[in-house]
Amino acid sequence: MFANKNYKRDVEYVFELSRFVFRLLGIWPYARTNSRLSETLETAVLIVVSYVILTCELVPAILYVVIVQKKTRARLKVIATTLFTIITMFKYSQLILNRNRMKNYLAQVEDDWRNIADKRDHDIMINEARIGRRLVIICAIFMYSSGVSFRTIIPLSYGKIVTEQNTTIRLLSCPGHFILFDVQLSPAYEIVFVMQLFSGFIKCSITTAIYGFTSLFVMHICAQMEMLIILMNNLVNKKELKNVNEKLAAVEWEDNNAVALCSYLVGLTSISFNIFLFCFIGEQLSKKAEKVALTACTLEWYRLPDIKARSLILIMIISNSSIKLKGGKFIDLSFKTFGNVVKTAVTYLNLLRAIVD
Repeated sequence: MFANKNYKRDVEYVFELSRFVFRLLGIWPYARTNSRLSETLETAVLIVVSYVILTCELVPAILYVVIVQKKTRARLKVIATTLFTIITMFKYSQLILNRNRMKNYLAQVEDDWRNIADKRDHDIMINEARIGRRLVIICAIFMYSSGVSFRTIIPLSYGKIVTEQNTTIRLLSCPGHFILFDVQLSPAYEIVFVMQLFSGFIKCSITTAIYGFTSLFVMHICAQMEMLIILMNNLVNKKELKNVNEKLAAVEWEDNNAVALCSYLVGLTSISFNIFLFCFIGEQLSKKAEKVALTACTLEWYRLPDIKARSLILIMIISNSSIKLKGGKFIDLSFKTFGNVVKTAVTYLNLLRAIVD
């Protein structure tokens, strides 16, 4: 019988990328050291600093929209960034509040790797884990590249702007209204610029962490489904009918400026691609679930003894329940959804152009 003696190495391979990003945000549920006090302090500092930096960008942006800016087009640009910050902070809060649940899920994944009983199953899980890992890397590349370009290339590409009143203005990636100081003076400008750069890094990290966590579990579930399909097919194999009891016990169900324009395009591509990635893994999950249901319905159960065949009823019932990855518990993530998002975005763009013009 196959024994996965190196399951810790496999778990390390699966968790590595997600753990790195989660630790940057202070939300990895496992302790890194034996000192509980130092671990708690480190986590608290990272979380507080992240919230402070995000808030320092959010509040001036809101004041800028409400008090300073009166043009609709300019307001829409700032509102988009502001809404993204608010949503990101909400997602970050959800990650913090659900750390214990994440720990339980990760423990279940670790148990699955520890309890692998067949080399074929090990190969299936490694293959799906490799796909999930590559998806996370692609997501991170797009997110961080777009974040860096938006936070640095766009404001720096404009350089210093001199107004008719002979006032020099240096642009920021996220405009804001700062009541307590003049942001155009040094070192205030440099401090705010770096703060917004870190804010962008935190928001990219949160998005990458969420996608990495989702990808890890969805691809793990896909591997479990693939193993379930193989087990059900082998269940009625003539050569292996003698081991029906053992197999039934093993079958389980698991759940204007060219540079600026280029930077905007990179950001748009990044957001679109990340939406596509979520829809992609949702589509993979749905397809695997449909494959399990098809296998359960077409299984040659009549070749089994009556008592053993009845044991498959529960599996057949569960497999016929649709399994889908949902966004916000009400939107199915699939290729169809991605197409609808693109069409809606184009419609919304035309509406905005009509309003602004």
